[in-house]
Amino acid sequence: MFNFDFLKNTTLNKVESDVRITGKTGGRKATPKVPDNGASLRLFKDGSIYPSLEAVGKYDLEYAGNSGNGFDVIDSRVWSQYPQDATPVLFIAAVPKKSGLVDLFASAKEEKTSVLTQGSKTFGPELQVMIEGVYGVQLFENGEKYVDLVIVEDVELPALDGIYNVPKMITKGENKGQMTTKRRENITVNPLALFVPNEEQQPSNGTENFDDANDEALAVLEEVEEEIA
Repeated sequence: MFNFDFLKNTTLNKVESDVRITGKTGGRKATPKVPDNGASLRLFKDGSIYPSLEAVGKYDLEYAGNSGNGFDVIDSRVWSQYPQDATPVLFIAAVPKKSGLVDLFASAKEEKTSVLTQGSKTFGPELQVMIEGVYGVQLFENGEKYVDLVIVEDVELPALDGIYNVPKMITKGENKGQMTTKRRENITVNPLALFVPNEEQQPSNGTENFDDANDEALAVLEEVEEEIA
């Protein structure tokens, strides 16, 4: 597991401006492939993403019209509120589905579809790029079918005024590919890390060499943490 202790002394900068646009994402996958090993999310090579049963209950992720929550995923490298000299981290926050521009589990194509069987696929490729860039790993290079992720719930990132201007990439129109922001208020922001099973748990997806990449990324985080301290 990555060490995020340095975040306990990190606070986001106050929001100076607010730019808003609207939109949403979605996808479809018919087969249940949820993690059951303590991980929060499972990202497959084809881009589909499934939450664990525990995460669905805790964060109210089940599809039910426009109620419940989805997830914002935040790359600190493009987040203007995040201190520029702090270690890059991938963050996640549960937000109401109806709030717009929700990255994960925002909507279902079929009204009666469960979030446990419809793997959100639209955001998967972008999430993979974020993980590889922030944590310095190369996913699926050893033939893995999926990688697991965990929400680090004992570490939270506060904002001084409770306002978060979350960076979002515009996916349509003449400004496609450019960054904008979406205002969120009073949300809980936690690190999203690569999940490493306990020693007694055997990886079931062919990721025997994945822990080495995790250790290398952890070493980088620890070096920067010492500099910040």
